[in-house]
Parts: sequence; C-alpha cells; structure tokens
Amino acid sequence: MNHQKQLTAMLIPFYLGEQQDSEGRTIQEMWAWDFEELECVHNYIQWLFPLPEQSAFNHNAPIVNEEVIQAFQDNPHLRQNLLRSFTVMLKFYGLQRHESNDGKILVSQSEDYPNRKREWVHPSFYYFKTNK
Repeated sequence: MNHQKQLTAMLIPFYLGEQQDSEGRTIQEMWAWDFEELECVHNYIQWLFPLPEQSAFNHNAPIVNEEVIQAFQDNPHLRQNLLRSFTVMLKFYGLQRHESNDGKILVSQSEDYPNRKREWVHPSFYYFKTNK
C-alpha cells in the first residue's frame, strides 16, 4: 500500500479515537489543545477536515475518498466527532453554532469574537495584501 493510501486508511480509526494521526496525536488531544497550540501548529487541520485532494502544505495528510465519505454518512459517531471538531474550530475563531428548529446548523459570533479575532486576524497581513 502506498503512503497516501495508508494515510487515508488511518482516517476513520483516527476519527473514531482508535488510532493516532501521522504525527502520533489523537483526535482527543487535538480537541483539548488551547488556542495557542491551535494557532501555532498547522499540520493538524487536514486531519480534522480532510479534503479530496492532496494538501500542498502537509504531505502527511489523508485524502478523503468515496469510502471515507460513505463511512461518515453511515456512522453517527463519526458525524458526532466531526461536529465536535467543527465546534473546537468555531470556538478558536470566536464563533458559535446553534441548531435551528428545522435541524440546520447556524453559525454566529460569540461574545468572545472581538478578542479571538485579534488573535487570528493579523493587521500586517491586511497591510501586505492591500499595499502590493
């Protein structure tokens, strides 16, 4: 089995909390990280939210295939864990989720949004982008 297929095969057990990612971390550890660690470590996001194409930044990231997508559709525990990952990242950004009466997930700013925004939006980035 090639390296990329091995990584993809690790994704479901990782998301079920049964296996570590390629760096030896569990999903439970990532969920418990503080804001500083979420900001400073960059190679975890592709494990929490994998894509169907290879990451240009993390060559040890899994790729979602049809089998993985079907597993998430079929397994409520996987979906629950994905929602937990989503909630962790929303909190990092100062956002929160609500469920509407018809079951849709809505996202809004939390009361901590102004503080959190200062952490992940860097004025120097906007300066660079607007002054090219």
